[in-house]
Amino acid sequence: MSISFNRFASISRCCGINTPAICRKCYVHPEVLNAYMSGDLVNMIEAKIAGKFKRQYAKLTPDEIMVLAFLRKRLDSLKAPA
Repeated sequence: MSISFNRFASISRCCGINTPAICRKCYVHPEVLNAYMSGDLVNMIEAKIAGKFKRQYAKLTPDEIMVLAFLRKRLDSLKAPA
């Protein structure tokens, strides 16, 4: 799995950073990239969301539940082979 230039271009635009190369070199920690590329980051975020969802479901507002549902679906799509 690799992170495409387009992803860094998107991140750099959102953050107002000059270029995708500067974004990758100066603003994204190498271990975050390694964890993303190995799948560990997605798995960790998924586990964290699942744990919070189970513990705090009753306390969530409908909007928060929708955000969690969105993140779950997004994480599932990131895990699916392209």
